[in-house]
Amino acid sequence: MNLNKKVVDCRKYFLINFESKKNKKLSKVHEYLRQNMHTQPYKTDKA
Repeated sequence: MNLNKKVVDCRKYFLINFESKKNKKLSKVHEYLRQNMHTQPYKTDKA
């Protein structure tokens, strides 16, 4: 279950990364989301 969640998070991460390149206006919002995705899932994964 945790591993599955990690895969979904990775997909979201790449999707956001791709979208941010398309939409320059939203890049700051995407950057914020991207940082959140980086810090949260992996901390809970090790716990």
